[in-house]
Amino acid sequence: MLKGMLPSENEHAPIEPSPVHYEWGRRLAEIPPGTLRDEVGRIRDHASHLSIWNAGGLIPLQPFVVARAAVARLHGLGRRLHKLAVEHALALADGDLHRLADHVGWPESERWILNTGKPLGPAVESCRTDFLVSGGTPYALEVNIGTCLNGSTSTPVLNETLLETQVGRSLSQAHELVAGSFFAGLAAWLRTGGGDTAGRVALVSSVDSSDEGALRWAEHQARFLSSRGITADFVPVEELDVDDGVLVWRGRRYTRAVRYFMLSGRLVEHRDAIIALERASGTTFHGSLLSQLFTSKAILADLRQSEHLSAADRRVVDHIPWTARLSEHHALRDGHKVDPVTWALDNRERAVLKPFHLFGSRGVVIGRFTDESRWRQEVERAVSSEDHIVQELVQPDSWRSLYWSIEEERMVAVDNPVFLGPYVVDGADSGIFAQQPAGEGWPGLPGSTAGSSLGTVIGA
Repeated sequence: MLKGMLPSENEHAPIEPSPVHYEWGRRLAEIPPGTLRDEVGRIRDHASHLSIWNAGGLIPLQPFVVARAAVARLHGLGRRLHKLAVEHALALADGDLHRLADHVGWPESERWILNTGKPLGPAVESCRTDFLVSGGTPYALEVNIGTCLNGSTSTPVLNETLLETQVGRSLSQAHELVAGSFFAGLAAWLRTGGGDTAGRVALVSSVDSSDEGALRWAEHQARFLSSRGITADFVPVEELDVDDGVLVWRGRRYTRAVRYFMLSGRLVEHRDAIIALERASGTTFHGSLLSQLFTSKAILADLRQSEHLSAADRRVVDHIPWTARLSEHHALRDGHKVDPVTWALDNRERAVLKPFHLFGSRGVVIGRFTDESRWRQEVERAVSSEDHIVQELVQPDSWRSLYWSIEEERMVAVDNPVFLGPYVVDGADSGIFAQQPAGEGWPGLPGSTAGSSLGTVIGA
């Protein structure tokens, strides 16, 4: 079902800023203040309407530039881990998704998603694998499957925006800079992914969770898809309907739809309409909520603990930090049996607790940022819930990058770890999301002492 292998020549490429990254920084530092302010204005004009940073945050002035071999390594690992996660889940299911749901502890209240009768491909063939880098080696914290993925809009927008700056254009002439695009991957997927390819595509999200400015992400994507011959509309969850098995909105019928929402918060009020959309036999739903079953962190723990992998697959899975289900059963660590509960209690500074099914860092507890008394309570609570993993904390490398501080109205340097998320859409490399905290902390996880700025990664 899933495509892509890890090119052997890139298996050991270090993940680190390239000389071009630092050259970008040096050139930024040489720009006169007035010219730099004009550049910042152009960046904001091009991208701020997408609401990809807060009004008081940091605006990236450069992408994270790494060697092309490093980009290939990240994408290759992401593809392989995505493939292994889906294959493992399907092997557990053995043709019956209820078996998989039992194995990962899927909530009974959400098992309606198992009975839609739709093909799995449109649900599981897009992914963002989340990495932290330690000693130049990438470690995968999660494998997020589906289309409702943070950064899928900001990444291609920042690629385009930053490469069109004064420094970006200059360096593009001197070096071959390579950046993938989630938009391009999505367009190709929509053209080949089933449904009436001549019909309209619904970009399904919520009005309640977005202001007018934030909704312009959909306008941007619709324009991009139009340039690829695909007509798309933003369709609010709050207004959608299903008629004779087809999504309908304002009299238009959609045989293809893309999910950009989670079923949480106010959207629970529209649960019946969402269930009807999931079951609509005449509408192919890319990134269906069924993808969340395959995203379960229990599957990641299964892969890390497996004793039945090929040598090639083991090399890939070794890029997952030590991870185990938080239960009273034994787990393997460095070839020895350990009790994961005891290990978590004895290694608070090195341990992270994560629920199987929550998203957006919800429910994550990092021992390093938790006092001893509360940590013991959190471990006990997680054990009793029977739906948590324990994962070893990655000690991430720091990378230096330049931003414009909106509050201070000046260029600032940030030297902190970076959270990296390569996208794969229907087997195609589709850009790399980045996030860097402005203060101390671990990017992509709770516990940072300051906010984070979004970014992007390109190859040189």
